[in-house]
Amino acid sequence: MAQKGITLYTVGCEPSITPYKEFFTAIAYITGGQYVPLTGAKSLTQIIIGGAQEEMSLEKWMEDVNKEVTAEMEAKGGIDIDEEAVTSKVQALFKSKGARSKQLHQNKTQLAAPSSFAYKMSGMSKLSDINAIYDKEAPAPAPGAFMKKAKKKGLLNSMRSRSKGGDSEDDDEVCAPPLPMASMSTFGDCEDVYEVEDGEIHMEQARRMVQKSKMRNMSKYS
Repeated sequence: MAQKGITLYTVGCEPSITPYKEFFTAIAYITGGQYVPLTGAKSLTQIIIGGAQEEMSLEKWMEDVNKEVTAEMEAKGGIDIDEEAVTSKVQALFKSKGARSKQLHQNKTQLAAPSSFAYKMSGMSKLSDINAIYDKEAPAPAPGAFMKKAKKKGLLNSMRSRSKGGDSEDDDEVCAPPLPMASMSTFGDCEDVYEVEDGEIHMEQARRMVQKSKMRNMSKYS
């Protein structure tokens, strides 16, 4: 998909998706897309429309990104480029041009960037490699999260177990410390709000655009 210019947004129904959130974040990032948390079905339309608006606005600047990425690929003789250096260069270029874009926000806040673990998985080409490290390296659940985590099953086996009827006797309950009472009093009273804001292209957007360009031009340099 990424090589064909398809940008994937993964929408996770939380908290049930929590054990696999990093995996779906990595899948989205491979294509230059984003993971978006979802707590209520009513917000799905906002996410679809907002995500489309953001990507369409970023696409207008992809020609500039492609020039920087392909120049780096040619200099390196392949796709193994310093993505952080190219991202910084692209971001500086955008800043000099006053480049702006649409940005999907959750409750007036920018969507969370992928974790270092999600970035690591996005560079892996085999599910077996991800499965081998998932239980050991996946971040702990966030405060207030509740989830089931399989004992020494790995990502793929755990997902298969759930698809066949839920948790097994070997599963452990993993419950993070409870939220403060002030937070609990509002939990569930309202759904998240997703809105599109206009602003300067920020670093995470530039990083995703470099990833898009790298994948789209991979066949030319691999």
